[in-house]
Amino acid sequence: MKSTSPRKSAEQCARETAVSSTSVRRILKAFKWKLYILRLLHAINDDETDRRMQFCEWFQQMVNEDEEFVMKIVWSDELKFKLMEQ
Repeated sequence: MKSTSPRKSAEQCARETAVSSTSVRRILKAFKWKLYILRLLHAINDDETDRRMQFCEWFQQMVNEDEEFVMKIVWSDELKFKLMEQ
């Protein structure tokens, strides 16, 4: 199985190609590819309150225009938190 996705981990690529994880990392290093860990962080900015207010106004407008609007949204409670040491 060929691994072509740039978003896959080195370990996942190793499993899919039956090559050791160490070899995958060595090959990536030889081609000068860098391994990154994606970390999404939420930063509260000065304009956060304004953006939240704009979103609430937009949401209310959409509900006023289409009463079924809320039923067209996929709601999820999935969220990952990572505590950062200061």
